[in-house]
Amino acid sequence: MSILQKALELIRNETTSVIYISLLVGFIVLVFRSIIQNRGNPLSRQVSSRIEAILDERGASEKGREYLESIYHKILEKTDDRIKRSNLNFTPQEFLMFNLIGIGVGAVIGLGLFPFKSFTIPMMFFISEPGMKIIVARLFTALALSVAGYFLPIMIAYYRERKRVKDLEEQLVPFILSMADALSTAKTPRESIEMIADEITDPLGSDLKRARDEINAEIPYGDVLENLSRRIDLEEYKIILTSMIIQSRTGSNLEPMLRNSARIAEDRKKTKDEVMQVVNGTSYIAYIILASPIAAIIGMTFILGDEFIDNFFTLMGAIYFGGLSVFYVIGAIGVLMIRNSIIKLL
Repeated sequence: MSILQKALELIRNETTSVIYISLLVGFIVLVFRSIIQNRGNPLSRQVSSRIEAILDERGASEKGREYLESIYHKILEKTDDRIKRSNLNFTPQEFLMFNLIGIGVGAVIGLGLFPFKSFTIPMMFFISEPGMKIIVARLFTALALSVAGYFLPIMIAYYRERKRVKDLEEQLVPFILSMADALSTAKTPRESIEMIADEITDPLGSDLKRARDEINAEIPYGDVLENLSRRIDLEEYKIILTSMIIQSRTGSNLEPMLRNSARIAEDRKKTKDEVMQVVNGTSYIAYIILASPIAAIIGMTFILGDEFIDNFFTLMGAIYFGGLSVFYVIGAIGVLMIRNSIIKLL
């Protein structure tokens, strides 16, 4: 059956659900579009201020309000750090809106389209009444997809952050050598930042351009380097930039120090790459071991079919499978923690 035929069959069988979903998704899109377009609108800011004033007039608890505001600001700070590390061009409020949209879309899909019902309905074996079983399965699906929708933007940001860290690590030695070359011709260390800002590509290039803009805004050189170190947020860069701050304050020659640091960083990178080859080789074995139970279950499913699957939807089968899943997750987390601990030592 083609995708078009499946879509037409879905519309015929679930006409009301399709209409509700279409209207709700359209509403979410319109609200999101309106927020993006009017985020800088003075009228929008006035409305927000008026809402806050109304809440104050209604006597909201001052301590409760301060507590909620502190939590909200902590969430915004954490989200802002994630955005900066991921090089995403969003405000913290916009990123949190993506999380809420993910929750809404997941709930709509789970409640309306009810995917995976052939899997989730049998999971509710402990409910005897068929109608209630379907309702609980539908709610469970909506909850699972809402959680997935919430974490989807976070996972995208995490992937971009890991890519950014890898790119920055590759740019460390070229950055140090470029700074050393610029210092040999520039009159001051401040001018060296301005000279290399356009030469180095992103992600480091965008941070250097911001540093150049801060220099042009007459921000002290030490503060510019501290801000640059905070934005990059990598230990190797912190060491180099802190050394540059100390050297600039003492008035000593930066160029020899930078060239020596470049040699050390290059040797360290080679050592790290060699160790990572060993770690990755052992990691493949660990991943194969972790994948073996899943492969065994899939294989038994193909061989025995429903006779094997039905065992998981009994009380003892669910307890057994749940216990194995918990131990499996603990083992997988342990393997990943060991690997990450080794990487952090590098």
